[in-house]
Amino acid sequence: MADMDHAILLGISNYSSPDFQTLEGPSNDVELFRQWLLDKDGGAVPAENIKFLTSPALDQQPKNDARSWSPTAEQFLNHYDKLTIDENDAYIRREGARLYLYFSGHGFSERNDMSTGAALFVAGASRSRPLNIHGTAFAWEARDLALFDEIVLIMDCCRDSETALRYASPGKNQFVAELAANVRVLAIYGSAKGGKAQERKIAERGDKTG
Repeated sequence: MADMDHAILLGISNYSSPDFQTLEGPSNDVELFRQWLLDKDGGAVPAENIKFLTSPALDQQPKNDARSWSPTAEQFLNHYDKLTIDENDAYIRREGARLYLYFSGHGFSERNDMSTGAALFVAGASRSRPLNIHGTAFAWEARDLALFDEIVLIMDCCRDSETALRYASPGKNQFVAELAANVRVLAIYGSAKGGKAQERKIAERGDKTG
């Protein structure tokens, strides 16, 4: 039932480093997806089960600590861990539930990644310190541990094919549950590997960028 479903949405529009241009779409898209999740004719997910992180106003970002710009990988991980690990440090199995993971912003794929994978650069990332969240790995972990019966992963980001960059490790447990084979996964990527996700004006949204 949808009232058991959960979602974590992450949209990064502003980056501390000039290596990454400012984006208009991610925050808009997170809000649109959140509204769909709330809609009884959409995801019908309870509001308290939807956690979302978007870029705050620039004057609210730390002035002297570029790597701490929000959203951070730690903020995402806190939401993910609270959802999947209990107070006794045991994994939480949510039978009959669905997990939505949505990532929007600048991203990349490892050149040597033979699977369909992508990571999102966090707000404090730079080319010299490419802090990122390997979104695909978190979806696969939730699948391998059978934490949910269904997982929807949306990587709404570029997938520049990078030789030197590496996905940040999610600290994944290598255990695979017997029920993992029964978990259904839908993974949607905003671009092909090596491709770019493009922003554009969308008239039906009042010319908001998506």
